[in-house]
Amino acid sequence: MEWEYKKPIDEKRIREVEMELGVHFPKSFFDCVLKNNAGRPKTKILFDLGNEKEKVFGNLFNFNEDEDHFSILEAHEVLIGEHKAQ
Repeated sequence: MEWEYKKPIDEKRIREVEMELGVHFPKSFFDCVLKNNAGRPKTKILFDLGNEKEKVFGNLFNFNEDEDHFSILEAHEVLIGEHKAQ
């Protein structure tokens, strides 16, 4: 799969995100982020989620904090906030 709009990142930053989130990413995901941080596939990727058909894969989250784009840590904060509000 070819990716576009990728942002540079290093292994250290991905490890920092793992520590902050308290997770360990699988090697395949780690390698994908290392090569394609914040990028998106050049061709449309469709998949099904139960009753929801033909969902489109968009961008990988950005692992950098200094970017203007929505980061994985910001997304995590939003999701935690929404979960607590329920």
